[in-house]
Amino acid sequence: MTTQEKPLITFALFAYNQERFIREALEGAFSQTYSPLEIILSDDCSQDRTFEIMQEMAANYEGPHTIILNHNEKNLGIGGHVNRIMEISKGELIVGAAGDDVSLPERTQKTFTVWNQSNRKSMSIYTDVTIIDEAGKQRGIFSSPLPHFYRNLNKMALNLCPGVIGASHAWHRKIFTTFGNLNESLVFEDRALPFRSLLIGNIIHINVPLVKYRRHKNNITSSKSVDNNIKLYHTRFKKIIDEKIKVLESYLSDLKIINLNGELIEINNALLIHINCLRFQSVLMDNNFFNRVRVILSTNKSEIPGAFLIKTIVKYLIPGIYNFYLSIRNDSNNDFWESKMIN
Repeated sequence: MTTQEKPLITFALFAYNQERFIREALEGAFSQTYSPLEIILSDDCSQDRTFEIMQEMAANYEGPHTIILNHNEKNLGIGGHVNRIMEISKGELIVGAAGDDVSLPERTQKTFTVWNQSNRKSMSIYTDVTIIDEAGKQRGIFSSPLPHFYRNLNKMALNLCPGVIGASHAWHRKIFTTFGNLNESLVFEDRALPFRSLLIGNIIHINVPLVKYRRHKNNITSSKSVDNNIKLYHTRFKKIIDEKIKVLESYLSDLKIINLNGELIEINNALLIHINCLRFQSVLMDNNFFNRVRVILSTNKSEIPGAFLIKTIVKYLIPGIYNFYLSIRNDSNNDFWESKMIN
């Protein structure tokens, strides 16, 4: 395939306060073998030396790729940062990368190859990842094939598009030209973007680790920093629930843009119920026992399925019983990433 037949692809490196790891991330970006490639080095108003290091390494880069530097004057957050990248990028595919991870040289090339084999119709492509710690030591391979029900939009929506690994995700520009920008306050963009992909196309999983994904206490999904502190745990867990609600609200917004046939109307109604459940769960994260009781008594029970209601009340009013139930299922205190790694 000639260069003229190959589309421009954008490799977008998102960074925020990652001066400890940014050099390795930049080296991974610069090493990409695909061409033509534009590399956008984008800093979300870091308070450390992240952007200075970006500037320094960009100035010394002598490779074949086009380098674009972007520094947000104020912190936009993940959703707003993704929107900014979509404004300044020109690639047909956008390969997303984080400032604390490392992409292997062949990542973009293999992403293009499988996308091209789909007749360029796939809207999302993601790969397996190698888990590394703060020091860069490898801890195992994380593989997350799409669930067997991934063609069932209803189940995918209610499970917040499981499977797609955000650290290795690439997406087609069409999911933005069709649906517009993300909610700027959205954190779980790796759940919102795959759902858009399913609405207008499909998702491809590459069963090869092409990203070194760094696990440390500042990861959004990490629980390491709140171990043995129930108040901090409740605060963090409530925040995650509230972020999930934003994802589901994003789904509802995207559904309005697509012609609502029978299946999509069913999804829309199911999402509304799911949002009610999560809102109920969120307000129960109050550390005051009597406030939890007040919330339970004042909740409109008709908006929440009975099984979920009972399970949630037991979980937050009688946590000992709920934790015993979890221990029977061997689910207690398992780290999501560590429990699914292939050593």
